[in-house]
Amino acid sequence: MRILWVSPFLPHPEAAHAGGRAIYQWLSKLSESNNITLLCRLQEKELPQLDAVRPYCEQIETITFDRRKNGLLDLFRIAFSYFRLGRMANSLLRSGRFNLLHVEYVETGLGIGREVPIARILIAHDELSKPTRRRLALATNLPTRAAYFVYGFLIGRLE
Repeated sequence: MRILWVSPFLPHPEAAHAGGRAIYQWLSKLSESNNITLLCRLQEKELPQLDAVRPYCEQIETITFDRRKNGLLDLFRIAFSYFRLGRMANSLLRSGRFNLLHVEYVETGLGIGREVPIARILIAHDELSKPTRRRLALATNLPTRAAYFVYGFLIGRLE
């Protein structure tokens, strides 16, 4: 089977979070009997870590992503990076090379269209709407409250 595997981050055996390590293990095991193209967001500092994933992937496509801590602007940059990831997935799907689309995390599916008829799997690791409601309740300034309100509405619909 030819799988397009879309992840919001680089799967890696030494990832700083359990999700990255688990996805790496799943991907490496499934690659034994499938051809996998990995599409993920990648921070420049992670470029050397691509070598750990290459043996399990027929192809790796990335979009660069730099996480900064500057409040509201960062929230919109993060959301836009998910849409970029979705657009790139759409482009790869239109090639017709894949039998299955595997997407990690709900928000990673933002921007992935339905125009290509293909079997799809979405792994929803976390509930996103509940913590977003909590952040909205704790937000003290209007722009941050507005951002969490809009994000909460959209992510609630997506979930």
